[in-house]
Amino acid sequence: MASRSFTVNNPDLVKPTVTWLDPLDNQNVAGSTTLRLRVLDNQAVQEVRVFAGGTLLSVLSQAPYELVWDSTTVADGPVVLKAVATDTAGNSSNPAEITVNVRNQGVPPLLSILLPQADVAVGVQFTARASVTRQQTSFTWQPTSGNNLWARVYDYRGRLVQQDPLLVNGAQPSDNADSVAEAVFDLGNVPNDTYRLVVEGFVVVNGAPFRLYQERMVEVKTNSNLPPALVIYQPRDGTILPGGFLYLVGDVTDDSGRVHAVEVRLIGGTCQNPSQENYLLRYEAGPYGLFFMTIPLDAYPFIANGGYCLRVVGVDAADRTLRNIQEFNVTVDRGAGPVPTATISASPSTIVVPGTASWTVSFSSAVRYTALLRKDGKVVEGRSGSGASLSFSRAFSDQDVGAWDLVVVFEDGTGIQGFASGGPVAVTRP
Repeated sequence: MASRSFTVNNPDLVKPTVTWLDPLDNQNVAGSTTLRLRVLDNQAVQEVRVFAGGTLLSVLSQAPYELVWDSTTVADGPVVLKAVATDTAGNSSNPAEITVNVRNQGVPPLLSILLPQADVAVGVQFTARASVTRQQTSFTWQPTSGNNLWARVYDYRGRLVQQDPLLVNGAQPSDNADSVAEAVFDLGNVPNDTYRLVVEGFVVVNGAPFRLYQERMVEVKTNSNLPPALVIYQPRDGTILPGGFLYLVGDVTDDSGRVHAVEVRLIGGTCQNPSQENYLLRYEAGPYGLFFMTIPLDAYPFIANGGYCLRVVGVDAADRTLRNIQEFNVTVDRGAGPVPTATISASPSTIVVPGTASWTVSFSSAVRYTALLRKDGKVVEGRSGSGASLSFSRAFSDQDVGAWDLVVVFEDGTGIQGFASGGPVAVTRP
């Protein structure tokens, strides 16, 4: 089989995002307080700078993005905490700021996660156990939803998977006392992945409310199998589909060397707030590596104009419950325009090996593109980039005999998707 390659040369212009996990805005803090941040970037985070009252506390260079802050170094009262992230391309996030109230007249109890242990994988059924230790100051619990202490499991998107109260022999943890509480989780049919376990409760100390919070990343592993790796190149989040067809370019691989299928759905609404509309548009068996799909929007089911969540799922061959899900927001708008176009030329149109052919693509405007070179209808090689044109060459040998052509999926500066195919080249033996 011919070798494949994929070249990406898009500049990274996307800012990282920073969110405070602990403490929360307007929360009371005392003593040594752990500051936790969630930092996301489309490529890689270079550093995160954390400030308290305008003073730099620390520069964090890797996850988990957290540090312990001694709140006794500042006077009691409101203090602004700020975090700014910078990615490897030099883009800086918008400052993430919260205000906390330092109250060192009383210290809340210490919360610790005992189980699961750090860096020890668990199955879908596991016990979460936490300890609460009094710190020389009386406290009373402030229940939420009827319970003093909660354990919650979130997936990589931040979505709640399951929550349960932590209990001491079936009872609530007691006021003003040390305790060890636990809950038994059964996550059911979830994929092997890393999940975030959060333990949280609220207490009152000397009339001031405090939030108790701890978290731990937990690897859930039911067997040695992993879900397929799935990357989508086109369309992208925010792409406008001008009707006719949805053109999909992706790459799917698996540790077993096989993938059962790739499933494509359009779900009404947005990925953050989906509706009941759920259209299964393609279930393609056995793709592997780079793939290209042409999916009709004007057939049955007819996909009306509007916003949708595009969901692409890679299904594992050995265990079909293991799935990699990629989803992002797209819009179907048959009135969008003008639709970008492209012309493709190839020279020469026939090659007797060994030989070289060249392709040139001219776009109607500057676009972001993904170009796929095919042999006998199967994708062999891909290229991504941006600009108003694309040119490249390829050398051919005996193993390349067949019918070659080029397909290009692209979108212009307004996000409208376009498609072109052509540039046939016949590769023959002497």
